[in-house]
Amino acid sequence: TFKVVRMAKRGDKLPLEFKTEWLELNGQLKRAANRVTVSMPTSENSPFDGFAGIYYSTVAKAKETLSDKPGRQEVLCEEFISGEKLDAAKTIKSKDQVKIIRLIIRKKDLSLADFKKNWLTNYTKLEKRLTVETPVLRVAASFAVAPDPGGNEPYFDGMEELYLASLDDFKAMLASPIPALMRKEEENFVQMDAPHNASLIVEETTL
Repeated sequence: TFKVVRMAKRGDKLPLEFKTEWLELNGQLKRAANRVTVSMPTSENSPFDGFAGIYYSTVAKAKETLSDKPGRQEVLCEEFISGEKLDAAKTIKSKDQVKIIRLIIRKKDLSLADFKKNWLTNYTKLEKRLTVETPVLRVAASFAVAPDPGGNEPYFDGMEELYLASLDDFKAMLASPIPALMRKEEENFVQMDAPHNASLIVEETTL
């Protein structure tokens, strides 16, 4: 699955005004896309005030969505489902779904292809364990597609999305040993001190 991840700041708009406009702007893409999701961070320390995922079956269709507008970041990605519970499709809500988004930067000496290979070889096994041994409902891993010659470098190299039923389930996940194992594995392919690395809680709505 290919998708365009959109990220934007609200600038001088009020939170409710920005949310309404963000939902409307991305909702206009529903007819051409396979699926559109919009996520709003629940905390003040997020690097962006709005996220959106516009899903397509081909990379060519996804590329048609890309634009170069000020105040907005867009990353073309390929998404993989790393693991999910058997009833995840029924349990995950279409509105105000709790989700953890992690933006991840690769080690400086790794190509995008090597970064993706490292992630899918070992790290994905730990992501799958999250859906087996903790309350996490689904884990999705997305990898930035290398830009065309002369294009802008993507804001992130990888994005990890953890779907949960509640914040209490998030706390239960953190209490398990798996997050520590994941952080240890990340040292092999993640630039741990990169300024664009981020982890935030959002509420997602499928339009």
